[in-house]
Amino acid sequence: MNDTLKKTIFNLIILIISIIAVVPFIWSLLASINPNMVMDREFFSPFNFTFSNYKYILMEFPYSRWFLNSVIVSVFVCLGNLIINTMAGYSLARLNFKGSKFILWLTISLMMIPSQVLLAPTYIVLTKLNWIATYKGLIIPFLFNLFNIFLVYQFLLDIPKDLEEAGEIDGLNPIGIFLNIIIPLSVPILITQSILSFTNNWNSYLWPSLIGNVENYYTLPVGLNSFYGVYYQDGNSVQAGVMLLTLPVIIFYIIAQKFLKSNDITTGIKA
Repeated sequence: MNDTLKKTIFNLIILIISIIAVVPFIWSLLASINPNMVMDREFFSPFNFTFSNYKYILMEFPYSRWFLNSVIVSVFVCLGNLIINTMAGYSLARLNFKGSKFILWLTISLMMIPSQVLLAPTYIVLTKLNWIATYKGLIIPFLFNLFNIFLVYQFLLDIPKDLEEAGEIDGLNPIGIFLNIIIPLSVPILITQSILSFTNNWNSYLWPSLIGNVENYYTLPVGLNSFYGVYYQDGNSVQAGVMLLTLPVIIFYIIAQKFLKSNDITTGIKA
């Protein structure tokens, strides 16, 4: 099998997978703007373009409040992840302190525990702290992420130590090296981490439904689910809500991926 045929087969497989992934989204979009399209019976139906479903959700439900809650939670958790995860990953990758290897293996081990296992103990702790139905309960427990810590750790291992040694010669302390050398070289992993953190928290349903169980603290997924439970007959309006939930994530990704460029970490290093 020559390289051209392999490439053609690979591209065909990618195309098929892409179509499978995109068709449900297109179907939801069409259903949200076409009241003639019955959700459970017809895909092709007379098209009647209208934004009435979007207007109905925005006018009849506290969508703006749910949207604000999602923005507050997602942005603060994302910022907390960027700061804490990056510092933790840097400490494990570069600072040879006593017990660092144990903490690294503990981090890897804890990644194996399903988050659902921690539901009950986390809820009990937050209840004792009176953090249920508060922004503190929705944000603080999620300010760090073990997977992202390990992700940053792995990325920093590829940065040559020669750059840090050069910084030490110039008089930089560990904090100065972190801020002036490590952070600029870590832009790709920071952007990747921000995309993962923002999208995961924006789309999160299980934890916010337990912690923010009062309507004023509903995030968008929780609010739209409550809407679906009461008005499930109107599937077209539900799909309009899904589109409103998805749009900010798409915008965030488009903005973030522009900064996701390859970074030559060996710049200035002579062989």
